[in-house]
Amino acid sequence: MKHKSKKTLGILCIAAAICLFAGAKPVDAASDMVQPEQLVIGGEQVTEDHLSGRGWSYDPQYNRLTLRDYVYEGKGFSFGEDAKAGIYSDGSLDICLEGDSSLTVTDGGTENTGIHVIGSLTFFGNGHLTVRAGDALSAQAISTGIRCTSEGMVSRNDFAELSLLEEADVSVYGGSASGTSLGVCSDEYVYLGNRTHLMAAGGAAP
Repeated sequence: MKHKSKKTLGILCIAAAICLFAGAKPVDAASDMVQPEQLVIGGEQVTEDHLSGRGWSYDPQYNRLTLRDYVYEGKGFSFGEDAKAGIYSDGSLDICLEGDSSLTVTDGGTENTGIHVIGSLTFFGNGHLTVRAGDALSAQAISTGIRCTSEGMVSRNDFAELSLLEEADVSVYGGSASGTSLGVCSDEYVYLGNRTHLMAAGGAAP
């Protein structure tokens, strides 16, 4: 599958547009990509001794995070200079959705993201997730609901793409921002399976 040009990607990000790609894609999409060395779920650092919390669990064998009626509202994790994220992964990640989950970042900063992944992010399952990024009101600040970025990627064979498979249902909102507010920003492309649903919007999260 051909990748979008840098110019096209910029337009997609600014407009919070969604591209649809038909065809089959395996559920274990992140299994052959760079797995995270650092994974933080709502401020909780995932380690060998800490693989689950209230409403979430992580299987390192399949690089799979399961959210089951998970609810988080808080300041998020600081992953850079004045940058916050509700879920942060420095490698590609699969997320299985079960039930109705929500993730809300309340703290501001120059970069505020609901879910920030260096690499690819794949949702699957039959649950629903609502992601709300916090406000970013400092000069030239950015608020993004879901960000899949190649910046900081360690492998040239990895990608930075967002995929929804099976019956995954995701609603994502950027917060108020002095610079740019985006629902979804993916450096590669956005893939939606036939039975999935993605609603993405920039601006103040409802």
